[in-house]
Amino acid sequence: ESGDVCTVQCPEGMNTSTVNLTCDLSAPLEERTAVCEVPTIYCNDLPGYAAYVQYMAAINGSGNGSGAGFNESNESNNTVNESTIIFDPLFMTCVVEATSTTTTTIPPASDEDRFLYGCSELQQFRPGELSTDPQVPPLPVGMPGVQLQSGAYYYEVILEGPWEQVGWVDAEWTAGAEPERDKEHQFFSANGGPGIVGAAVFVRGRGLAEFWFSRDGEWQGGGVVASIPTTEFSPPLSPAALLRGRSTWVLPYSDWTYFPPLVRYKPITQRAYPSACRYPLDYGVFGSPPTCRGVFEQLNSSVECSDAAFHFGLEDWTVTQKEFPGWPGGCFYCSICDLSGNLYLNNATDIREQEIGFDGQTNLFEYTANQTLAVCRRRDPSRTVTVTTTTATDIVKVTLMPPLYSRFAVGVCGIGYVPITSHAECEAVATELGLPDTTARNVTLGGDGSLIYWPPGCFHCGMCDAGSLFLNINNGSWDFDVQEGDAVPAEPLCRATPEILTTGVPTTTVLITSTTTTPGEEVETTIIFYETTVETTTVMQVIDVMGLVVCEDPYEEVVTLNWWERIEVILGGVAGIILCCCCPCCCWFFGVCDFV
Repeated sequence: ESGDVCTVQCPEGMNTSTVNLTCDLSAPLEERTAVCEVPTIYCNDLPGYAAYVQYMAAINGSGNGSGAGFNESNESNNTVNESTIIFDPLFMTCVVEATSTTTTTIPPASDEDRFLYGCSELQQFRPGELSTDPQVPPLPVGMPGVQLQSGAYYYEVILEGPWEQVGWVDAEWTAGAEPERDKEHQFFSANGGPGIVGAAVFVRGRGLAEFWFSRDGEWQGGGVVASIPTTEFSPPLSPAALLRGRSTWVLPYSDWTYFPPLVRYKPITQRAYPSACRYPLDYGVFGSPPTCRGVFEQLNSSVECSDAAFHFGLEDWTVTQKEFPGWPGGCFYCSICDLSGNLYLNNATDIREQEIGFDGQTNLFEYTANQTLAVCRRRDPSRTVTVTTTTATDIVKVTLMPPLYSRFAVGVCGIGYVPITSHAECEAVATELGLPDTTARNVTLGGDGSLIYWPPGCFHCGMCDAGSLFLNINNGSWDFDVQEGDAVPAEPLCRATPEILTTGVPTTTVLITSTTTTPGEEVETTIIFYETTVETTTVMQVIDVMGLVVCEDPYEEVVTLNWWERIEVILGGVAGIILCCCCPCCCWFFGVCDFV
């Protein structure tokens, strides 16, 4: 049962890897298994082995590098007593220890202490280009600087091309120079297209490891057995892939999409590392001269500069931003410049255009030019926004419908309009046009023989005393010639004929300009210009006479006042009241009455 402790017993002559096992069903199978092994027997530990070696050397007439050999100068040893020789079968299977060779082994760094130079660890194992052509071999890319000799590790690669593989290579791999030999020194996943490939390795001992591979979370072998069982390799191992397209390498465990087969597997490094490294690399450094070139562009912000330094694995991520005349423009790295750090963002002009600077900094740059690196970013088409502006101009004919009702100041209805002869319609039109008087009064005016022209039908007369809205019901002849400048006292209210409401008169030209910007949301801007026609209308002042004009100036109206409204009558009345009321009082006050 779980928690029980079992004692391991191996057959006689064999040793166990562990004496006691604690039953824990949640632990991996390897941790719940004991291995019985034949112990290693060293020849020098066996009694009589040295004499046996001397005896065999004497018989064969030659020395053995493992023993003392036969000394011909020592006469006392020329004769070997065969009866004293022990013949042990273990002499044929024992292991001879080499005592003449001293080997110094430097222990590899643990995964917690392994320092990686950011995404710059990704390198090509040989020159070449990425190609999806099946006739072109895939490009070997990996991290040759990462050398693993012990432990269990896992990483992921997001593939974008066809027929690609991810895995590990050892120290004797030739990157395709010797294909047949490389088959024994490369350990890759099965060929596949785009997807997420996980690669895990468990180094069981020096030169022995097993390999696990998954694609989109599905492990080859079902996750029960290793994709490549325990096999020999030539230490050390390095992550590698055979690529035909872009790829993204994910090392930190917090950014893994899937998980390794067992909890023992760790990331290659547990130090701070970019969450994802794309290949070809997003960032690069350039020297001699330290300027961005090719498909790389200059970085001009402190945030991008710091991100690039961390991404590329530079030691300093803190940006010093100011003007550095004489140094490269934008982001650059210099470990010996001592300008306040190692990573800088230069706000001055690019070095190729910079004149000699101040405080001798230009001379200092010339001294440190070979140690200065421009930090640049790959120009990515998916990150570059190309704006295409298309402008279309159309001339559109817009039909402006005339109003149904209109008021005309020239005394007659305009073209396309007729007088209104209905009493109810006359009042409705006045209300619609917002006239102050909406009560129509029937009148019979104008016609042949009239001295003043009065329009037929409904009209408005603002200066008439009897109101301002009238309906002229005179049925006489209207052969009356109205000339421009004539005094017409009324403004006819008219109704549009059906013809002008359907023929589209007048027509106005409208200019519409639309602008579409891509990519992004469509933006429409409409600017409207109206063609306008200036018309001069002579407004004739009309006079409310309702009969004959009696004043000399037709634009002045004579008003007749009542007798009590006349000024002289008012003044005379006031004077009379004063004389009648005030004179007796004055006489009494001054004593005039005493003399009478």
